[in-house]
Amino acid sequence: MDKNGNYKVVHGLKLDQISKGDLKVLINAHGKSREIETEVLRKLPNISVL
Repeated sequence: MDKNGNYKVVHGLKLDQISKGDLKVLINAHGKSREIETEVLRKLPNISVL
């Protein structure tokens, strides 16, 4: 996802084709665990479970 909230599907279904409740988000990163948590929380928009 870019800074404007746009995303590109590289594999699988588009977000609007996924059933509500079936979406899982995995973050693959490297570095110190605490730094990654802080960076992810700072950059991700608020996420609500639909």
